[in-house]
Amino acid sequence: MPARVAALDASSLSAAGRHGPAKHDYIHWLRTRLLASVKSRALMEDSGMARRMRDKDFRDDQWARRYTGRVERINRFIDELGAKDGTGHPPYIPPMCGGADALALSISRDPGPKAGGTKGSGFLSIENDDPSAERMGQFLAEAGIDYAEVVPWNAYPWYINSDPTTDQLRAGVEPLRDLIGLMPRLRVVLVHGTAAGKAGSFSCVRTTT
Repeated sequence: MPARVAALDASSLSAAGRHGPAKHDYIHWLRTRLLASVKSRALMEDSGMARRMRDKDFRDDQWARRYTGRVERINRFIDELGAKDGTGHPPYIPPMCGGADALALSISRDPGPKAGGTKGSGFLSIENDDPSAERMGQFLAEAGIDYAEVVPWNAYPWYINSDPTTDQLRAGVEPLRDLIGLMPRLRVVLVHGTAAGKAGSFSCVRTTT
């Protein structure tokens, strides 16, 4: 893990600091948003913007733009992962997220059925038609974190829709390291849940010295 990256457990808000003059800059960037005055959960519900992937026109637009702008490099990398070992094709990151220019990486367990699988959107997106994606969107909105500064990822990036085994989590380490290499501005890693935490420990996500 490059020294520039700081890790943050979203459930506890505990952070691994960085060394040097800018030690707390990016931790402060995220912490201020996480601890700011929390808006009502109705913010996302009333906006009419949650679960937009269920709309075919929106989904088709995201699909058509998956190789454009700041998400192109990462989605080409995801294609490379999809060509390996018959494990399937991981969901893409959506054009609405931060892509290679993002400051934050958000790691969950594995893609859900509304992301991967035969009925999935094909994207890791807060706009997917499922409760977990909606909750993540609410979390980011309430914390004032701009999704355009975030890349979503999974400890095991391929679709299994179950708790990854230790071997599967270890298999997700190299893709995670490669992904980080594609994100030169990355400063903060959000780790959601036990499986993602294990993946972080395997890949030294928490080591920032």
